[in-house]
Amino acid sequence: MSRRALSKVYLVILGKNKEQVLHGKCLLDRGRGIIIETTRELEDVNRGRTAVLVYEQDGEDYFLRCFVGEVITPRKIYLLPKGEAKRMEKREFIRVRVRIDASLVPWKPKVEEVKWDDALVELSASGFRWLGTGVFEVGQEAYLCLKQPEPMILKAKILRSDKESAQVAGQFIDMTPKQRETILRFVFVTAMKQLGFLDTDE
Repeated sequence: MSRRALSKVYLVILGKNKEQVLHGKCLLDRGRGIIIETTRELEDVNRGRTAVLVYEQDGEDYFLRCFVGEVITPRKIYLLPKGEAKRMEKREFIRVRVRIDASLVPWKPKVEEVKWDDALVELSASGFRWLGTGVFEVGQEAYLCLKQPEPMILKAKILRSDKESAQVAGQFIDMTPKQRETILRFVFVTAMKQLGFLDTDE
């Protein structure tokens, strides 16, 4: 499938010690390779590094595993695909279900006061779904406390609360750019691992 004229893509650079998630656009998709221009500079990216291109086309989301063929400039990279793209379910932001240390409370605690639970959470950069016990009302403010990828407390507005199935859904509000970028990177990298894109030797 051609990826010509894609004005919005996500580029995920994978590695053992650090993953990068960058916004960008596709400048060229011809023959074997793809040229991507990113909105900020690449950091310590070498030829041969594994990357994943995430893009939307015809109303569908796709993941394409690649490796870096050449770093043309600090904001321009040449990628060589590995195999075919995989279609994903359409969402505003990519969402993953993870079991992590977390807590959902109706008041804002300090990090050192949080009682961490082994929780199942469906997480995205725009909101969450809490799969566990909790009594909340629609429209209520709540705070999702996460220990991974780093300790943080995220303010949210409850959108749905189902006591029978013990599920609570919320939308993040007043997130800082750093918090959103941290969650987005965590979600992307977790998705890559779940899809088998992240090699164990990287």
